[in-house]
Amino acid sequence: MEPIEIKVDRSEFLDPTKIEKPLLSFKEFLYPELQQSGPESYKVSDLEPIYFTTDQRELIFSGKEILKRFQSLPDEIERTLNLQDGFALMDLSPKTFSERFPENFVACWKSAIRNIAGNELVPIIRAKGDSVVCYWHGLYAWRFESPYYRFAAE
Repeated sequence: MEPIEIKVDRSEFLDPTKIEKPLLSFKEFLYPELQQSGPESYKVSDLEPIYFTTDQRELIFSGKEILKRFQSLPDEIERTLNLQDGFALMDLSPKTFSERFPENFVACWKSAIRNIAGNELVPIIRAKGDSVVCYWHGLYAWRFESPYYRFAAE
């Protein structure tokens, strides 16, 4: 496969209440300081898939447990993707997205939010029909075996 370069505009803050399909229940980002962080360009092949596991190598399925893991490893959350990265990935065709991300699922953990009801949600990028879309998934109902993607260590 030919390398695909992703360019990300980090100059503007993405407000979840002002995007195409707004998240009207938005209250706050869990990591506000990371919303404009990350490289301005990268190759999709530079993203590493990482599975959430316990010390015994069992998969972690609980969204709350995943959040606790990130809170205990602050350098790890900094290497994940944010909403700006997710929106840049939405420029890929559904076919290309599905080929590059076989799980058809990219979570933007740096942009996890708390809504006005107190629930945590994370933006998910996936191919759906003839487009690549963003939707918000509640951590209370997390049941995915998919990896998360992070930028490779330099």
